[in-house]
Amino acid sequence: MKIIPLIMLILVLTFSTFGAKWRGKSIDGKLFDAEIFSYGQAKFYDVQVKFRGTDCYIYWPKGGYIMVDLDDEDIDDIHNISAFNYKTATYYDIDVAGLD
Repeated sequence: MKIIPLIMLILVLTFSTFGAKWRGKSIDGKLFDAEIFSYGQAKFYDVQVKFRGTDCYIYWPKGGYIMVDLDDEDIDDIHNISAFNYKTATYYDIDVAGLD
């Protein structure tokens, strides 16, 4: 029975290291203002975004959201994040504001 707490501890430590990171800091679960470019519409949009691992939720100003997949949860350039929406087969570039 002592093995169950050990397994639980290993699982918690393993999964707590996942998440979207920029400059080594977690940005998971926080809402940010952003501008996105939709390659499907060839337009820019002012939105809010929330990261969760390799997922990014894009919230539209008038309501609703979409989920896109990030190329990587380790973000190199906060102003040029590549993402893809598999439901609509659309690429997006995300530019997060206020983190410089």
